[in-house]
Amino acid sequence: MDSEPVIAPGNARWTSRCILAVVLIAPDNSIGVMVTAASLILLALLGVLSAKAGGSPVLRATLRVTFWGALAMAATALVGSLFGTTAA
Repeated sequence: MDSEPVIAPGNARWTSRCILAVVLIAPDNSIGVMVTAASLILLALLGVLSAKAGGSPVLRATLRVTFWGALAMAATALVGSLFGTTAA
């Protein structure tokens, strides 16, 4: 493995453009919903990829990663609301 980090300006540029497009298109009150939905979709995708990489059942891994990720997001939102620092 190469010890130097790989920097890909094209990837950073693409990510920035996608985030800007979402912020410009979405109404102010739906950003939290959109971020939550995108996070759950990407968690499910990671579950599929991890199952295929590890050779385990896809549905079970996808449900496990998505469930625990959603639970972690809910716990984070709860703690944030207790301290009055919610983003939405």
